[in-house]
Amino acid sequence: MPHHTDQHETELMDFEVVETLLNEISVRFEREITPLVENTPRPMEYVQLEALALNDALDIACENPGNEWDIWRALAQSFREMNARLISVGAPELRFVSYGTFVGYLKDNEAALRS
Repeated sequence: MPHHTDQHETELMDFEVVETLLNEISVRFEREITPLVENTPRPMEYVQLEALALNDALDIACENPGNEWDIWRALAQSFREMNARLISVGAPELRFVSYGTFVGYLKDNEAALRS
């Protein structure tokens, strides 16, 4: 089996981990519906999940130059879908960076690796 296929399977597994975490949060909020209040603090799991998802997406993008848009778009779509579910139960939304910010992080990472 070629290395590219193995790498692709690893990338899919990374997305599956993020999807599983998003689903677990959704299930928890469906059980514990609390109204969204503007000043309600966001759960720590949100911050951890957002960081994990961003780091995984950045790692995948670094390993697959030229596919940055597709990688960001796939993860952003997952966040949009999950946010629709969270909003429907009155939960706070997940946050994800814009494409421009995502590319900026990639450039910063590349510059740091060259240093």
